[in-house]
Amino acid sequence: MSSVAPRPTAADYAGRASTTIPKEIADAATANFRAARQRAEYLLPWTGVFLRAFAPIQTERISTLAVTEDMYLLYNPMFFARYEGRMGLWEFGITFLHESLHVFYKHFPREREYQRGVLSKLSPPQIVDGFRWNCAGDCEINSTLVNIVPINPILAKLAVLKVSEVERDWRFRSSPKAEVHTEAMRLARQEWEGWQEDAKYPTNDWPEESVSMPQWFLFPDKDLDPPQPWNLTAEHYYPFTQEQEEPDPNKPKPPPPPWKGYSVGQRVVDTETDEEGIVVAVGAWNEATGEQDDVEIVVTNSIEEESRSIEDAEIIGRLRAAKIEYAAKQAEEAASPPEPVYAPEPTTRPTPEAPRAEDAWDVDSWLSDIEDGQ
Repeated sequence: MSSVAPRPTAADYAGRASTTIPKEIADAATANFRAARQRAEYLLPWTGVFLRAFAPIQTERISTLAVTEDMYLLYNPMFFARYEGRMGLWEFGITFLHESLHVFYKHFPREREYQRGVLSKLSPPQIVDGFRWNCAGDCEINSTLVNIVPINPILAKLAVLKVSEVERDWRFRSSPKAEVHTEAMRLARQEWEGWQEDAKYPTNDWPEESVSMPQWFLFPDKDLDPPQPWNLTAEHYYPFTQEQEEPDPNKPKPPPPPWKGYSVGQRVVDTETDEEGIVVAVGAWNEATGEQDDVEIVVTNSIEEESRSIEDAEIIGRLRAAKIEYAAKQAEEAASPPEPVYAPEPTTRPTPEAPRAEDAWDVDSWLSDIEDGQ
């Protein structure tokens, strides 16, 4: 009986971080990740806290993005550059949302339970295929990530402020909460529509309609055999998934991406020196010359050496600074002898004096003075 190798954890990915990606591309991927995650929160606001609980990790060990059971979100920095032009920040956001829902839908423990409760009881017993289970989970999630209208937080906040205004209106004092909220949203939208366009939305690329998972992702009605209806569970979809195909070395390579010229992050080979490099900057495509302007390519070896030298320099600099600070502190202590320590003299608390008779308050005389008008 074959066995399933343990799945790698986030520590396995983090411990083998690659240094072949230029800092500019990694920083741009970080910024795009944050922007995409924010748009994912606009799509499903109730997942906001859940999404931010994931710790992001950049790694080249995966081609696109993945998620671990211990709440790590793994993504390849080149994922943004590779699909630039075919996917926007909203599509990137919904893919991050897709990955997080694997944990929210408890696909990891459900896979183990499916193994114990279903596959192990077959004759002969079977072992769950990780690739097929992931496909089944993708179909379960993608069925729900279609035609999602993002929630505008600015309009929602304005509607919340209008609730108290409606509640003070005598016409709605005895109305149900639903009618109050409907009227508050109507007033908020009426005021919101009079604002300037740049103040209406939190981003400048707010979609005019809904957002859906790209159609080249897995869906139950087109990627299962036979096709299955939507909105079912991964346990239902698993028997209809296909095993992962072994890579065919004779299979022709896919066509180049639809954009013209180079793209940031693209790996290239110098035909003269056979040195491998990576594109770090590109300009606009020049239709007149048929070439791309301002293409900057950095040799991969130099990137690795530069990144390592920068990292080593930072470590050495911190060690030197700490060593200098420690040496200065030792020299200062040696130059100034320690001050003598004197024991404090014992002190006793003073005994309070007994109250004197002349200081006592004569209530009778005070009342007589008031009666006499003094």
